[in-house]
Amino acid sequence: MMIPDSARLSIAFIESKPQSAARTLESLNPEDAAALIEALPARTVAIAFGEMSPWSAARCLDVISAERSAGIIQKMMFQDAAALMRMVTDTCRNGIYEALPSSTARSFQRSLAFPLNTVGANMDKLAPLMALDRTVSDAIKYGRQNKRLVGDQLFVTDGNHEFVGVVRISELLRHDGKSTLEKIVDTSIEPLLARSTLSAVELDPQWESHSLLPVVGRKRNFLVTLSRRVLVAASRQLAIEPEAYVENVLLPHMINGYAVTIYGLVKMLLQTGIKTPQPETQNDR
Repeated sequence: MMIPDSARLSIAFIESKPQSAARTLESLNPEDAAALIEALPARTVAIAFGEMSPWSAARCLDVISAERSAGIIQKMMFQDAAALMRMVTDTCRNGIYEALPSSTARSFQRSLAFPLNTVGANMDKLAPLMALDRTVSDAIKYGRQNKRLVGDQLFVTDGNHEFVGVVRISELLRHDGKSTLEKIVDTSIEPLLARSTLSAVELDPQWESHSLLPVVGRKRNFLVTLSRRVLVAASRQLAIEPEAYVENVLLPHMINGYAVTIYGLVKMLLQTGIKTPQPETQNDR
């Protein structure tokens, strides 16, 4: 696809000065900002969106197509993209889910099900995972084929997808290739609960020896992982901008609660035939 000269200038500006580009886009109304980025590659837009406030970037997503939005979302860091997905309209979010690969959509849905200050909202998108009955040779092959692995850990689950323990990739060559992971797995690691708050897990002593920790649901079913890097960044962000937690978590629940209450009261009044007070007129005085 041919990129016009004006778009090339925008690409160069965003890639060389992403923060300045982000402030420029934030100063525009959503329709103008969307028109400005229309001809730009999704990768370039993702750079700018990553530097913008989630609210401003979300307003841009609200006015562009679901397919275009999905393309941009997939080029962003997962946590940045999840922040945007929290703030778009329900219609926009559902459209993006439909346009995303099903596995990616499920990752976002799982993350957005938790409040911002919890482990679940900050889980990694992917986790190096193998079943308990796989062999050491299988694990070595998996480690060599997956260049995106973070850290030195391979997480092991049983037949019910429950977390069992961890295997160090760097230590696999010390073992017989035909041995199963069940014989060498370290079961001493205690997984984090997805619904735990970040403040409750940030002092966990396990961070001293692990860059990733497993995250499980209520029934100990393995979900994905939480990285120390993401934990530190998310905790720092919540400390700097505590109002984000109020705006993005508490306020929507409060508004929904008030709306349901008011709707229920009005419905009850209509059903019981009770008349609502009318404003006083001059003739009533």
